[in-house]
Amino acid sequence: MLSEGDEFRAKAVVPLTMPMLAVGTYGGPFTARTLAQISAGPVSTIEFDGVGHHVALEAPDRLAQAIDDFLTDVDG
Repeated sequence: MLSEGDEFRAKAVVPLTMPMLAVGTYGGPFTARTLAQISAGPVSTIEFDGVGHHVALEAPDRLAQAIDDFLTDVDG
């Protein structure tokens, strides 16, 4: 099974404090939970229904809008 969480934790000497955007798909909150393991800052989450592993190819406009919205919120 996937073990990215343990690998990320081992590499993160100090938890990351910057805002993060977890982009998930049909796998549910997996990406957000993985990022939360190495984050001391906020983790925003968006999940795209009907999209597979290749979000940038399958839903480029939705992804671009999600990133734009996230950066607008972060930058105020």
